[in-house]
Amino acid sequence: MTKQSGFLEALKANFPAHLWSTELGELKHYGQDWTYPEKPNPCAVFFPRGVENVVALVKLAAQHKIAIVPSGGRTGLSGGACALNGEVVLSLTKMNKISAVDVVSRTVHVEAGAITEAVHEATKEHGLMWPVDFASKGSSTVGGNIATNAGGINVIKYGNTRHWVLGLEVVLANGEFLQLNGKLEKNNSGPDLKELFIGSEGILGIITGAILKLAPLPAAKTTVLLGVSDVSAVHRIFKHGRESGANFHAFELFSASCMEIVSHFSKVPNPLSTPAPWYLLTEWEGESAWFDPVLEMKGVVDGRMAQSSEETKMIWAFRERIAESVSLRQNPNKNDISVAVDQVPEFLTTFGKTLPARFPRVDFFLYGHLGDGNLHLNTLPKEKVPPSEWAAMQLELNVAVAEITRDFHGSISGEHGVGIIKKPYLEYCLSKGEIDLIRGLKGVFDPGNILNPGKVVDGPRA
Repeated sequence: MTKQSGFLEALKANFPAHLWSTELGELKHYGQDWTYPEKPNPCAVFFPRGVENVVALVKLAAQHKIAIVPSGGRTGLSGGACALNGEVVLSLTKMNKISAVDVVSRTVHVEAGAITEAVHEATKEHGLMWPVDFASKGSSTVGGNIATNAGGINVIKYGNTRHWVLGLEVVLANGEFLQLNGKLEKNNSGPDLKELFIGSEGILGIITGAILKLAPLPAAKTTVLLGVSDVSAVHRIFKHGRESGANFHAFELFSASCMEIVSHFSKVPNPLSTPAPWYLLTEWEGESAWFDPVLEMKGVVDGRMAQSSEETKMIWAFRERIAESVSLRQNPNKNDISVAVDQVPEFLTTFGKTLPARFPRVDFFLYGHLGDGNLHLNTLPKEKVPPSEWAAMQLELNVAVAEITRDFHGSISGEHGVGIIKKPYLEYCLSKGEIDLIRGLKGVFDPGNILNPGKVVDGPRA
């Protein structure tokens, strides 16, 4: 009897049938995320309805030495939620309760499987918001957002997910349940343990719930799409806005290739009359006087200010549908990189001079959150090539991107996490000492190496 078959017998004996599945379609569905790096191969999927189910499953898995892959909305792009080696997938999608909003403390308790957009809707009626926001908000879960310290379109104003988590509930590899910090705004009693789990991608513990910090809904925002001739013009606009006190909520850049592919697949024409090499989507709250001279600045080709909520949604769709549109043509190679904000123009110039010349057979789709230095590079072959040849091209391209990012002291993962896809490139942004410390933490929290093994760093041998 294999350890998987022994575990499955114990699973069936200890839990009612509605809490688990070994059906092939569900194994495939829940065994992978949006990365699709390899064929999923979990032995089972477990759907807990409460913390007690998670604790019991973790103890059973540890007893049988079966690895666990925590899973939320599976919208990750680094393979962090992929089960490839007979693991049990712990899907938290059924643990999705959102408690009553506390308007005094401006907090809300949610279970890990709560959908991001559902949290937005639940808090909106109280004049509050959880500022974590991105294109996948309709399917991403709070637990997944916290586990990857997700970024998104509001980082320039509000920061990453970790800024909006007050308390955390976690199940450790030994089945112990921790409730960390609660609603405390101030707690200086030693190191903040909850911070270790935020961004840890499930390798240290399983996030089952959180107390989220909320912010007041913003006042009316102004949304503008600009066409610009080069990235230096974008930087000039950003610098002018910051020096003029513009209250930016978003400052997003995307290339002409991104505009074209979204327009092609959505069958919606370019919102601007004059096409441009680059597009800037910026949104701000409050005073607009800073923007008055922008249209006259060097490099600005055309512009459009949204005049209604419908027009705002239309403009944002060109930014939010980029990844989806690229994937409609073919599953792309993805890079998620970040550098210091003031280095973005030089960084993009280096990219533009280096990569297209070195990889003439590749189409580049570059976009990202310019206001916080996080850029996304999607690449596709210009023509059909054999899978083995495309795989080799991707490896060479990823190394080239990592090398340039290292030279700018940047990160190979701005917001998507490391998972298994970015793991080979971690040494380009972290020192050996840093990686060893992360590996050491893994050994302390998960000595049996059953929590999402093989992701981020190699853990101790099980």
